[in-house]
Amino acid sequence: MLKAAPMGKLARSNEQKSLGPDRFTPSTVAVREHRTRERADRIIDQFVERFTEKDFFPEDGEDALFSLLVQLPDWPADLSIRIHNENDEVLAVFLKGSDESVVQDSIVLTQNVDAYIVPDNVQVADDEPLLRWVFSQLPAGSSVGMGGNFPGSSSDAGRIVTLRE
Repeated sequence: MLKAAPMGKLARSNEQKSLGPDRFTPSTVAVREHRTRERADRIIDQFVERFTEKDFFPEDGEDALFSLLVQLPDWPADLSIRIHNENDEVLAVFLKGSDESVVQDSIVLTQNVDAYIVPDNVQVADDEPLLRWVFSQLPAGSSVGMGGNFPGSSSDAGRIVTLRE
C-alpha cells in the first residue's frame, strides 16, 4: 500500500532523493522554456550585432525578424504577416499589438519544410529575397523603410537598405 507524504513535507521522486537534500532539479517544462529563451536571446543578439549586413539572417531567425518588423513605428497597425504551409493552413500570424480584429490586410508567406516559397508567377530576387517578398506586398503608401536620402531609396531594394541601417 502506498503512503502519502507526511503533512508539511513535499513528496520527492527517487531521483531527487538520490541527488541529496540541497539539490534543485527544475521541471522539464522549465528547462525547455529556459532553452527557448536562450535561443531567442542569441537570435536577437545576432540581429542587433549584424543586421546591417546584406542578406544576413540568423539561422531559424525568420520568426524573430517578423516579430521585430511588425513592431517598427512605421509598421501599419492594420497589417499582419501571415505564414501558411503549402496546404494554406495558417502556421503563424505576426501583428502589431494583440488585437487581430484591427487587421485589414496581410502579407502572406508560404513555407514548406525548409524554405519560403512564392507563387509561380513571381520572380525571386537574388539579393534579400525574403525581405523583398515582404516589401513587395506592403500596401501603397506604407512608410516602412522610407527615409533614406540616396538615389533609389524609395525602391524595395532602397527601403531594405534603409531598414538595415
